[in-house]
Formats: sequence, structure tokens, C-alpha cells
Amino acid sequence: MTIEEIERALEFLVKSQAAFEARQAAFEERQVAFEERMAAFDVRLEQTNQQIAEMSQRVGEMSQQVQIYAETQTDFMQVVTRTLEAQAEINASLRASIVKVDERGKKMDERLARLIEKNAQTDERLDRLVEKNAQTDERIDRVADLVAQLTELVKRSLRGGNDAS
Repeated sequence: MTIEEIERALEFLVKSQAAFEARQAAFEERQVAFEERMAAFDVRLEQTNQQIAEMSQRVGEMSQQVQIYAETQTDFMQVVTRTLEAQAEINASLRASIVKVDERGKKMDERLARLIEKNAQTDERLDRLVEKNAQTDERIDRVADLVAQLTELVKRSLRGGNDAS
């Protein structure tokens, strides 16, 4: 090799070394930046993990609350169902009572109608009785008048005899 070739080879090695060192420095800068980003990422990852843990705990608590709510809802539905069943029985009993009251009312209406009819008949009989009583009073008055006339005649005939003509 000639000196010129050696110089070119050395120059090439120096340039290559300089390029390598520049690349190495850039790589190290990128590595530092990467490690900084990784450290920040690790912090954020830890924060995220804490948030996930907190959310998981909250979800667990909410799950318990939902379970309690579901149990309460079930109990409430059972109470409502029992209440509705009892109300249905009460309604059926009331309907039966209403039917009985209606039947009794109809019977009472029939009895009342018969009583009114009998009362009307009694009123007619009383009216006839009052009329017959009035007729009887008239007859008694006539008989009393006749008795009075007869008494007067008997008195006259006892007093003197012929005054009666």
C-alpha cells in the first residue's frame, strides 16, 4: 500500500470514527430521552394501575350496592305481590258482599212493595169502614130520632090520650 492509500484509509477510518461517534452520541441522547419517557411512562403506568385498583374497588362496592338494591327490589316485589293478592281477596269479598246486599235490597224492595200494597188495601178498607161507620151513625141518628118521636108519642098518650092525633 502506498502512503496515499494509507492516508486515504486513515482518513476514511477517522471520518468513519467521527460518524460513528456522532451516531453514538445521537443514540445516547435518544437513549436518555427514551429512558426519561420510560420513567414518565412507568409513573403514568403506576398511576393508571392505582386508578384501575380504585375503580375496581368502586366497581366492587357498586356491585354490592346493586346486589343490595336487587335484594331490596325482590323484597319489595314480594310485598307488592302479597298486597295485590290480599287486595284481590278483599275485592272478591267486597263483590260477594255487594251481591248479597243487592239481593237483600231487592228482597226488601219486594217486601216494601207488598207492604205498600197492603197499606193501600188497609187504607181502602179503613175508608170503607169509615164510610160504613158514617152510615151506621146516620142510622143510629135516625133510630134516635125515631126513639125520640116514639118517646114523645108515648108521653102524649100517657098524658091524656088523644093529643096525639
